[in-house]
Amino acid sequence: MLKRICGIGLLIVTLFSSLVAQNNTIVPTLKSVKKIDVCENIDEHEVLVLLTIGKITKADSLFGYNFEIKYDPSKIKFNFVSTFGTLSEFFEIKQFTISAADSAIYGTAGHLNPFLAPVEGDLPLLAIQGIWLGDCFDTSEVSLSYIAFTEEFKKDIAEPQNAMVEAVIADKPDRKFTVLFSDNQLSFNDKGTKQTKLVLNSNGKKVSNVKLDLMQMGSSFEISRIEPSNDNIVINSISQENGLVKMAISVNNQVLKDTLIIDIMNNSDIGRTSGWISVDNAIVGDCDCVTQYENNNLELVSDIPDTTTVVEESAEAIAYYNRTCDCITIKTDNDNEKIVRIYDINGKMIFLENTYENHIRINAEKFARGIYIVEIDSKAEKIIKNLIKY
Repeated sequence: MLKRICGIGLLIVTLFSSLVAQNNTIVPTLKSVKKIDVCENIDEHEVLVLLTIGKITKADSLFGYNFEIKYDPSKIKFNFVSTFGTLSEFFEIKQFTISAADSAIYGTAGHLNPFLAPVEGDLPLLAIQGIWLGDCFDTSEVSLSYIAFTEEFKKDIAEPQNAMVEAVIADKPDRKFTVLFSDNQLSFNDKGTKQTKLVLNSNGKKVSNVKLDLMQMGSSFEISRIEPSNDNIVINSISQENGLVKMAISVNNQVLKDTLIIDIMNNSDIGRTSGWISVDNAIVGDCDCVTQYENNNLELVSDIPDTTTVVEESAEAIAYYNRTCDCITIKTDNDNEKIVRIYDINGKMIFLENTYENHIRINAEKFARGIYIVEIDSKAEKIIKNLIKY
């Protein structure tokens, strides 16, 4: 029983010693207060880094310190060391130097008067303010090279914790890039070319370049020309393979509200065919202020009518050969003007007549035996009949 009590007592002493050790140690910590949104106004590019050392009591005897902080002046321009609202506000003297040439911030603060009370509280030790210089997402470390306190300070100093300043392109609803065809459907009623527009809009947000792919679906249609409507956008490269048109576009004034003029060729024959042109890919530059995309497709329809009606084996027309009279008889129900043509098997026209008659007899004495094609062509219809002279 005595051994057990001794064991518990030893555990309590060990835990108490551990707590005392923790309470007697500070971890100097640099902390970046916020992420920088590079797509906001320059006023929002402010960098704020705090140096903290935890809660300090009067018994800790904090009478002064000095430090060195290193940073990258190509990414951050520090311009002010603030003591307002910090522990350093209560020191008698304060002196700080920001040196971009040295990529460093030097400082010291403390009491000259030995009768002044030590500084205490749970505030940051100091704050450093600056501006983020980049216009793209990135990170930059701010590191505490060293910190030293006056010899009266009772706390042990652990390894410092450095700050990482982070710049991002925040995802916001208004940062949308739209790539929209001005037409939902383009209809053709004959072969040839029609024009449509592809409107590119960054909604006032920064865009420096765009990679844009258009996919053509439907073998009867092809994109024959793409040109910008003004000189704000430049097509640096364009290629076309297997129905995919790939473009690299640069933007001169960094804001897109422009149009591509697109000519589309229809190669369809008589009848109805359909196809599509879709925005297969639309990506802005890595540092551009776009996080959301919207696009649509263009439907292509070709409906080329047959201006004549061809009728075979029609009940309204009869064509036959009569061996008794060696003649060809043609009968129709159409009293309108019509053109009657007869072709031999090689496609050579051997008879032609304009007539209003609906009962025609043609002398076939000079026609050789064989197969013939009779064509009766009027404004209303075209009738084709086959016959054999035997």
